Amino acid sequence: MGKINDINMEKWKDYDDLITDSLWIINKRDNSGNHKGDYHGNFIPQIPYQLINRYTKKGEWVLDTFLGSGTTLI
Repeated sequence: MGKINDINMEKWKDYDDLITDSLWIINKRDNSGNHKGDYHGNFIPQIPYQLINRYTKKGEWVLDTFLGSGTTLI
């Protein structure tokens, strides 16, 4: 099986933008972009950010079949 991301697994704790201790413990919602947090089905933008960085390589496409309010897009 090939590499699924661009993360250097020998230095994975050195990444400032990846949460390496827990994916789900996030202090506060990221308010970047024009995204509103009042849509019923949305989630905090940090969740798709973490998943995309962990499971894709730079330049790969991500298909969001449940686009909704665009949290993943943002």
